[in-house]
Amino acid sequence: MASLATMRVENLRETIKGLKAINDQLPKEIKVRAKEAGDRMIPEAQAFYRGHYEQHTGKHAARMRTLATLRGDVKIVAGGKRFPEMGGQEFGSDKWPQFSPKAPASEGSSGRFLWRAAVEGLEEFTESISETLVDVMRKAGFKNAGIV
Repeated sequence: MASLATMRVENLRETIKGLKAINDQLPKEIKVRAKEAGDRMIPEAQAFYRGHYEQHTGKHAARMRTLATLRGDVKIVAGGKRFPEMGGQEFGSDKWPQFSPKAPASEGSSGRFLWRAAVEGLEEFTESISETLVDVMRKAGFKNAGIV
């Protein structure tokens, strides 16, 4: 599985531990809402995939998914054991002829579908995660919770 983008929230693990001490359901709410925020990027990535690989009817695009953990990790992934070629399709390869050539380094060498959807949806994702954290903190009793 290829994990393509990372967003870091400082002290998130400590915050989640504190929330769990107050109410063990609060970290689960963060996980569910973070996964939902990641899931909103999947249809766009699938559309980019289908546009680039027209010969596929969507079988491989359907393998894109969001994973989330109680620690606050969210990953948008594709591929896996049954479809390890996703990395080559995403970023290209000059070595393997079944994949499109790599983009020159001058063009940023970014991915074709998952990466592109993550970059285009990053602002919305960040806002959603921020709102989630503020909502959960307020449910925990922190009335002045906010994002700095």
